[in-house]
Amino acid sequence: MANTHEHHDVMGSAFAANDTVQASIDAILSELKTAQASITGARPAREGTAETYEGWLQRAADVRGRPCLYPYIGSGFGNGPLVELADGSVKWDMINGIGVHMFGHSHPTMVRAQLEAGLSDVCMEGNLQFNADMVELSELIAAEAAKGSDIKYCFMTNSGAMANESALKVCQQKTNGAPRILAFNDCFMGRSTTMAQIGDSAGGRVGIPQNALVDYLPFYDELDGPASACYAMKRLEEYIKRYPGQHSCCIFELVQGEGGFTVAPREFFEPLMKRCKEAGIPVWSDEVQTFGRTESDVPLPGAGSRSVRRRDDHRQDESDLRRALHRGVQPQGGASQWHLLLLDQCLPGRPGRAHHAA
Repeated sequence: MANTHEHHDVMGSAFAANDTVQASIDAILSELKTAQASITGARPAREGTAETYEGWLQRAADVRGRPCLYPYIGSGFGNGPLVELADGSVKWDMINGIGVHMFGHSHPTMVRAQLEAGLSDVCMEGNLQFNADMVELSELIAAEAAKGSDIKYCFMTNSGAMANESALKVCQQKTNGAPRILAFNDCFMGRSTTMAQIGDSAGGRVGIPQNALVDYLPFYDELDGPASACYAMKRLEEYIKRYPGQHSCCIFELVQGEGGFTVAPREFFEPLMKRCKEAGIPVWSDEVQTFGRTESDVPLPGAGSRSVRRRDDHRQDESDLRRALHRGVQPQGGASQWHLLLLDQCLPGRPGRAHHAA
């Protein structure tokens, strides 16, 4: 990504564009590529390392109070899908860094962006204070999202769970504190107390007081085909009848990842979204699995080639692209990892159309 300071006729812009500074960054990237050339495939641990890998794992267990879920401790260096571990061994990263290494490990373009970002004086970068970078990046993302949606606004948070918490707050405020939530089987929402209750994982709820009222709908099953939509609609109608006016939102993951990568066609989502709108239930679209992994930068039109279009009567109220793109309310805290919240409407009394959830 280009240096965002270049649009500002201020000292920060002049420093970032300084020839010596840019030459130093170029030199670092040159050394990076030279070092990466030695990583061409998997290899065992280096002999004579100061500490065994088992020692690293034990140190992690001792300081964390429990063993690592996976026996993985990285050195912080890699080359594309290959990643070096703390003992000098190299492995193929088949889980993509749990989704955050979409460009590969130690990608020169990403390293350049991090170096240039490091030149910026990071203040809180939250709701109270932020730098020009945030404004420019928000404009870029909102403009891309608007190409296939009614999205107008972009806010930033520092985690996917916080984006989801904020999105839930928006929906609850819109529905005057409606206590219930509609979600799908095998959904994943995050690790905060509330999100762990919404996510369909019994293990994630162990020891947590159950104060979120969640009603689950069956997700698309390829074996059932079109019948999947009928099953989900039947369950939705039951919940609407049983709890009229009590649902603050219905959360749609266009591509699920918790129970395996599960994709549903437009014909599955569209009737359900339409029925939610008719019942006054805000539609919240969680696109954590689709952002950055499809043919478009901001895949708001939907999942895969069979999209859920946004320029019709069934458009989503709340679109949430966790980890990379999110939509909701207030940005929080100053971390190096950005999370975005996109909004196409606002709450009553604020700019935008008040009859929609966001």
